[in-house]
Amino acid sequence: MRIMTKSKCLQYSTVLKERNMPVINELKELMLDIGVEESIVNEVGPEQILAGHVMDSVHYTAFIVAIEERYDIRVTDRYALKLRTLNDFNNYISPGLK
Repeated sequence: MRIMTKSKCLQYSTVLKERNMPVINELKELMLDIGVEESIVNEVGPEQILAGHVMDSVHYTAFIVAIEERYDIRVTDRYALKLRTLNDFNNYISPGLK
Protein backbone atom coordinates (compact mmCIF):
# COMPACT_ATOMS: atom_id res chain seq x y z
CA MET A 1 0.00 0.00 0.00
CA ARG A 2 1.29 3.44 -0.97
CA ILE A 3 0.91 6.28 1.52
CA MET A 4 0.95 9.87 0.32
CA THR A 5 2.55 12.62 2.34
CA LYS A 6 0.51 15.69 3.17
CA SER A 7 2.52 17.66 0.60
CA LYS A 8 1.79 15.08 -2.13
CA CYS A 9 -1.92 15.09 -1.21
CA LEU A 10 -2.04 18.87 -1.58
CA GLN A 11 -0.26 18.69 -4.96
CA TYR A 12 -2.66 15.99 -6.15
CA SER A 13 -5.65 17.98 -4.92
CA THR A 14 -4.40 21.08 -6.77
CA VAL A 15 -3.97 19.11 -10.02
CA LEU A 16 -7.50 17.71 -9.73
CA LYS A 17 -8.95 21.16 -9.08
CA GLU A 18 -7.13 22.60 -12.11
CA ARG A 19 -8.48 19.82 -14.35
CA ASN A 20 -12.03 20.41 -13.16
CA MET A 21 -11.95 24.20 -13.40
CA PRO A 22 -12.84 24.58 -17.11
CA VAL A 23 -16.13 22.68 -16.68
CA ILE A 24 -16.87 24.32 -13.33
CA ASN A 25 -16.25 27.76 -14.86
CA GLU A 26 -18.60 26.88 -17.73
CA LEU A 27 -21.22 25.80 -15.19
CA LYS A 28 -20.84 29.13 -13.42
CA GLU A 29 -21.33 30.90 -16.75
CA LEU A 30 -24.55 28.93 -17.22
CA MET A 31 -25.65 30.03 -13.75
CA LEU A 32 -25.17 33.65 -14.82
CA ASP A 33 -27.04 32.98 -18.08
CA ILE A 34 -30.11 31.76 -16.21
CA GLY A 35 -30.18 34.80 -13.95
CA VAL A 36 -28.33 33.85 -10.78
CA GLU A 37 -26.74 36.99 -9.34
CA GLU A 38 -23.07 37.45 -10.20
CA SER A 39 -22.08 38.02 -6.57
CA ILE A 40 -23.62 34.66 -5.65
CA VAL A 41 -21.96 32.85 -8.58
CA ASN A 42 -18.57 34.33 -7.65
CA GLU A 43 -18.88 33.02 -4.10
CA VAL A 44 -20.14 29.50 -4.83
CA GLY A 45 -17.55 26.77 -4.31
CA PRO A 46 -17.33 23.42 -6.10
CA GLU A 47 -18.65 21.53 -3.05
CA GLN A 48 -21.44 23.91 -2.07
CA ILE A 49 -24.97 22.54 -2.33
CA LEU A 50 -26.81 24.41 -5.08
CA ALA A 51 -30.53 23.55 -4.87
CA GLY A 52 -32.25 25.46 -2.11
CA HIS A 53 -29.04 27.21 -1.04
CA VAL A 54 -27.58 28.96 -4.09
CA MET A 55 -30.55 28.55 -6.44
CA ASP A 56 -34.27 28.29 -5.89
CA SER A 57 -36.24 25.52 -7.58
CA VAL A 58 -36.95 27.61 -10.67
CA HIS A 59 -33.28 28.50 -11.20
CA TYR A 60 -32.21 24.92 -10.48
CA THR A 61 -34.59 23.55 -13.12
CA ALA A 62 -33.39 26.18 -15.60
CA PHE A 63 -29.78 25.22 -14.73
CA ILE A 64 -30.47 21.56 -15.55
CA VAL A 65 -32.06 22.55 -18.88
CA ALA A 66 -29.10 24.84 -19.68
CA ILE A 67 -26.66 21.99 -18.95
CA GLU A 68 -28.63 19.62 -21.18
CA GLU A 69 -28.55 22.12 -24.02
CA ARG A 70 -24.91 23.16 -23.58
CA TYR A 71 -23.48 19.63 -23.31
CA ASP A 72 -26.08 17.85 -25.46
CA ILE A 73 -26.88 15.39 -22.67
CA ARG A 74 -29.99 14.28 -20.83
CA VAL A 75 -30.14 14.64 -17.06
CA THR A 76 -32.81 12.23 -15.90
CA ASP A 77 -34.98 13.11 -12.92
CA ARG A 78 -33.25 10.34 -10.99
CA TYR A 79 -29.83 11.95 -11.49
CA ALA A 80 -31.09 15.52 -11.11
CA LEU A 81 -31.94 14.68 -7.51
CA LYS A 82 -28.42 13.32 -6.89
CA LEU A 83 -26.51 16.20 -8.52
CA ARG A 84 -26.13 18.65 -5.68
CA THR A 85 -22.84 20.51 -6.21
CA LEU A 86 -20.78 21.86 -9.11
CA ASN A 87 -18.40 18.94 -8.58
CA ASP A 88 -21.31 16.51 -8.89
CA PHE A 89 -22.30 18.09 -12.20
CA ASN A 90 -18.67 18.09 -13.33
CA ASN A 91 -18.35 14.39 -12.57
CA TYR A 92 -21.60 13.69 -14.45
CA ILE A 93 -20.61 15.75 -17.51
CA SER A 94 -16.87 15.18 -17.84
CA PRO A 95 -16.85 11.51 -18.94
CA GLY A 96 -18.83 12.50 -22.04
CA LEU A 97 -16.33 15.22 -22.94
CA LYS A 98 -13.37 12.88 -23.45
